[in-house]
Amino acid sequence: TGDLMGLFAMFADTLPTDERDRLQRSWAAMDPVAFVALGDQLLSHDDGILARLATVTVPTTVIVGEHDTGLRQGADDLAATIPGAQLVVIPDAAHSPQREQREAWLAAVAAHLART
Repeated sequence: TGDLMGLFAMFADTLPTDERDRLQRSWAAMDPVAFVALGDQLLSHDDGILARLATVTVPTTVIVGEHDTGLRQGADDLAATIPGAQLVVIPDAAHSPQREQREAWLAAVAAHLART
């Protein structure tokens, strides 16, 4: 788990203390082999996926934390590619806006449901 904790340390300072502590416990208990396998799968995705997302015809809301350095650009790409998609960037949130800014995240989900 040493390598995982080194990875965690790269972004830990961007998190509120309670979220950082919760994630640190979670990462420390994680199976490093499973984590690497997941990472390999995520990094080897089909490059044509964005083109296929352009065919999505259902209402779509992409929600991302303002400070989610790992997913922020991807969220922009998703919202720009899916026809009619709305991008909601949750202020003062990183990778877990549903925990870090619960009310803003719930408002984004409620707005999505209201338009579907």
